[in-house]
Amino acid sequence: STFGELKNRLFHLRVDENGSSVKQAFTLPEFSQEIEGLVELPLDKQRHLVVLGGRGGDKGEGGRLYWGVLDREKGTLDFPDKGLQGVGVQAPQLGPGQRDISELQLRPDGTLWASAGADEGDQGPFKSSIYQLGTLKPDADSPFEATAQPKSTPIAGTKIEGFAPLGKGWLTGADNEALGGQVGILA
Repeated sequence: STFGELKNRLFHLRVDENGSSVKQAFTLPEFSQEIEGLVELPLDKQRHLVVLGGRGGDKGEGGRLYWGVLDREKGTLDFPDKGLQGVGVQAPQLGPGQRDISELQLRPDGTLWASAGADEGDQGPFKSSIYQLGTLKPDADSPFEATAQPKSTPIAGTKIEGFAPLGKGWLTGADNEALGGQVGILA
């Protein structure tokens, strides 16, 4: 995120048994929302669609998906006008303090999933949901197709901030503010 003079950046890292190094770094454009999720989808051997999840919630606005094209060979990350504007998402309604996107995950079948979280303060109450946003396709002009009736798994008592595929379910990570973190499994 942008903080003072520091601007949004995306890093391409190399991680191995000897440590990590930055292969490429990109300054991101200013989006209308704070970014809280990222997935990528290959377009061809060198180009990848990069999809970023805007969390929403600020001033009552819903979450948004933004996208650009990363060309590893040229070392560029370009955002088309539509990708900079983004598209709104349909998130389950959890109540006050909601963020529509706190993480994104892309399944091998092309389905795009998000987590949403809500908290009314550092002591809660907390609520979350993992829900299917739609599908991604390798199309830089219009990559996202929304699901008409999104599947949603509500999770009471915790605020999911990250999740990853675990078989057909999910491994979840929560930040319950003053109440600490929590790891869980959704089958």
